[in-house]
Amino acid sequence: IGLILAEDMLEHFVTTAGATLGSFDDRAPLSTVELGKGFSDGFEFTFGIRHAVGRMTAARRPLTAEWLLSWYLAHPSTPPLCTSAKRAPDEFMALFRQLFDEAHPDGVRVHIPKSAVLRTRYVAASGMFECQIQKMMGRVPDCRHLRRPLTQARKLVDRATDALRPYSTFVGRKPERKKTVQAHLLLPPRLRPLFPSPPLREFEAWVKAVHDTGELVTVMQVVHRVLDTAPKRLQTKYAVLAASALGEVGFGMIPDVQYSLRNPRASDPVELFEIPKGDSQGPSASMTYNSLLVTMAGGMYVAHGASPASPYVRDVVHAWLGDWGLSPFYRARALAHLAWFVQVRPGLASIKRHLLAASNETRQEARLLALAVAAADGTVHSGRARALGRIYRAMELQSVQARSDLQALGTLTEFVTTRLDRSSGRVRRVGNPRRRRLIRLDDARILYLLNSSEQAYRELERVFADAESIGPAPDSCERVPALDIAYTEFLHTLVSKPHWEATELSGVAQRHQIMLEGALEAVNDWCSELFGDVLVQEHDGFDLDPVVRSHLQPPADA
Repeated sequence: IGLILAEDMLEHFVTTAGATLGSFDDRAPLSTVELGKGFSDGFEFTFGIRHAVGRMTAARRPLTAEWLLSWYLAHPSTPPLCTSAKRAPDEFMALFRQLFDEAHPDGVRVHIPKSAVLRTRYVAASGMFECQIQKMMGRVPDCRHLRRPLTQARKLVDRATDALRPYSTFVGRKPERKKTVQAHLLLPPRLRPLFPSPPLREFEAWVKAVHDTGELVTVMQVVHRVLDTAPKRLQTKYAVLAASALGEVGFGMIPDVQYSLRNPRASDPVELFEIPKGDSQGPSASMTYNSLLVTMAGGMYVAHGASPASPYVRDVVHAWLGDWGLSPFYRARALAHLAWFVQVRPGLASIKRHLLAASNETRQEARLLALAVAAADGTVHSGRARALGRIYRAMELQSVQARSDLQALGTLTEFVTTRLDRSSGRVRRVGNPRRRRLIRLDDARILYLLNSSEQAYRELERVFADAESIGPAPDSCERVPALDIAYTEFLHTLVSKPHWEATELSGVAQRHQIMLEGALEAVNDWCSELFGDVLVQEHDGFDLDPVVRSHLQPPADA
């Protein structure tokens, strides 16, 4: 304490001596003291600041950011700085300078009334003598009673401390956290170039390596790289943080929280893509872009009925994207979504929910793209035909219309490039494609396969309706109409749990002597026809839709 008092006395003596000689230090005191301690004892306005500001005002020199903040901190009426400024003094000062330059590019000019003259006296530390120094230092304006510059400074200080509050809260009392990627992302964007982060550069090198090799990583791997630790479960805030870290190094990921139809899941593979230069901070997703994603998801759901990675499917979707006139920002994300949809089949429940809320124009666009994808290979695969029927039902279209469109497309005997003709609502062939040797489709067989499910359902419904009146045999297994008996037994076991691990469900399928993939497809087709949605979705194993499962579970008193 004694040393501090001695320093204060010596500084007061030097300042007073300089004032009597008519000189002052051009450097603001802010550069020589710790920010946040202030320059006032709470009762008296520091003489050094009053004298320096008065000299600068008399010389018609504008105040810089450092001098304005020094004046603000030295005034007795100024409250202490917030914790965020004390925990991050360098970041606060840099942000204050930037805000000051924006608000006052030519500095702050102070106008002091001529009647306000600085009057003071010097009292020796020993108390043995004192003297008036006004005559020795000349006429110097006194800024003591001015309020406007303090108001201007307070606005800038409040803006700076508010912007740094998330960063300060995260750092807390652990300064070592400043070196993490998460702390760097909590800085205001304008400050990040001034405070580079070595961990962020390491993260950037890893992202570029993954992108260049085309390696698939999960969203949890990205989060692990950002946090340097693996969270127990994926929360939305972690997904947002991962997207922010990727955006900081010029990359994006699909799916993400802001630009995808759904939030990413822990086991999802993510598509990393490079953001076009100058578009690192893009606009929020628009209604047009959301309609595009819903339409693309429907088309790629159909594509997964056979080979989603087919180059002909990509050609159709690429040609369709060209008609939207997307900006580079949205086009990069749309292409990344296309690559991700090739790896991960879109969920039918999500597609249905978005299509039901979409406009008629979006539904028509989805129908046209789904048809174009179904015929992209020049033939109509049975798996794509079934998937197309589900998309039609999701749009509340009649099955007869889907079969009519399929019958028209089923006569193709060569690989063709198709293009959507929006004026007529038809899918047309374009170009002169190279002919390939293909097996001609049997139209009668296609129609038979499409109708078999409905015919079987109606026939079995009639049979089991009669059997219900008689009552089941004591040892018989309760059947579900329109399903094979093996699939019925498998279904009753399936609905007993809301979630199945892949190995566990494979064992159930083996016990019933059926193929798991075929059983799940048959069950989902039947549930989609009967309840309007599929029962099983693959995610970290297999999840059962709670609404559909509730319809299939036996009554509580059974």
